[in-house]
Amino acid sequence: MKKNIWNQFWKENQKNNLLKVFFAKKFLSVFFKKNPEIEISDIDWLLALTLKINRSELPICHGITFEIWKKIEKKSKERLQGKPISIIFGSTNFYGLNLKVNSNVLSPRPETEELVSFALKNAKYFSYPSVLDLCTGSGAIAIAIKKNYPTSNVTATDISSKALYIAKKNAFLNDCEIKLIKSDMFSSLPKDKKYHIILSNPPYLKSEELKEISKEVVDYEPSLALDGGKSGLKFYENIALNVSKFLHNDGILIMEIGYKQEEEVKNIFKKHFEIVNCYKDVFNNPRIVICEKLNQRKI
Repeated sequence: MKKNIWNQFWKENQKNNLLKVFFAKKFLSVFFKKNPEIEISDIDWLLALTLKINRSELPICHGITFEIWKKIEKKSKERLQGKPISIIFGSTNFYGLNLKVNSNVLSPRPETEELVSFALKNAKYFSYPSVLDLCTGSGAIAIAIKKNYPTSNVTATDISSKALYIAKKNAFLNDCEIKLIKSDMFSSLPKDKKYHIILSNPPYLKSEELKEISKEVVDYEPSLALDGGKSGLKFYENIALNVSKFLHNDGILIMEIGYKQEEEVKNIFKKHFEIVNCYKDVFNNPRIVICEKLNQRKI
């Protein structure tokens, strides 16, 4: 029978039934270095999340029991096969919130937090801002707005029932009251309802680009939440055609875009808005487009 090298390593290096984190990291790095598509820093995340401690606490951790070591083995093998850490653990952190995620929703990215920050900066211009989040997915954006601006009235939509189930669960887990509506963009919204802030992080990849993206995205995240049609602009065109019916005259539209789409998206919305600006993300890429009907200079 072939020996389990993970079991063998723990037995040979443990002391008093505890394996030092230093030895664990050294062992894991042998495997992770063989896969250039996976960040070596993922080792720290795997260890910390399995041990249920902060990454900063790893150096002072007392050690890893054999039971925990077996969990680390399982989760490490999943990561080495391309499974994202957020899907492995079924949760991720976004804007200080813990959110449940699975393969039915996109795991929210760090750059999307900037969309939330822009929205919160503008919320203060309204006493009780009504907010609409299109393509909500996990509910990350909507929940972050409501938690950080409690007087806001937040509605979130998605075409996917499975995504809305996760969003509802996340709202409950974060003690957050938002209205969830199954809708293909604006189609199922009340026709007489208007919002002060409309947000969206819609699918923006070109259909053909889905063949080129990394394995961990295409295999573990829903194509429905990625595919922006042949041009990658399908959802922006939909928003541009319909948003004026749902946005107050003094309202603001805030969207995330692909980093190569700045000029195309701006040109779409310049036909409908007086003010159209694009802002860069933490990685210095064009990422957030903000549109206003009136020149109010909120940003």
